[in-house]
Amino acid sequence: MRVYTLHHPNDADVLQDDPVLIREGFNWLAAVFTGLWALCSGLWWISLLLFVVSIGLHLGLEFIGAGPLIQIVAGFGLSAIVGFSANDWRRVKLYRQGFRLQGVVAAPDVESARRRWFELHPPGGLTGAGY
Repeated sequence: MRVYTLHHPNDADVLQDDPVLIREGFNWLAAVFTGLWALCSGLWWISLLLFVVSIGLHLGLEFIGAGPLIQIVAGFGLSAIVGFSANDWRRVKLYRQGFRLQGVVAAPDVESARRRWFELHPPGGLTGAGY
């Protein structure tokens, strides 16, 4: 069972706008395709930051004379950090766009989570839980 957070704009009509569901946990796509994932997710500043950190990490390790194994391990470490943080970055982006956390739902997939949410909380009574 996967856990999803449900985000909805404060001023939107629940019947007209679909909420955004973001899965909790590690994001494999973000870990494997760090900068590209950030660009495709609309996280421009994160993408730029990842580019700068990647270049800085590579140059720093080259400067101190680290071997290829150390560089690979450092790259995997950076990818792991991105994978664990990616969904939280998406939540922050939604918050800045006016979306508010409405709740948490557990389901096997995103469509089941959406359906379960509306079964438990029929449209018309959403109140923002905030951050």
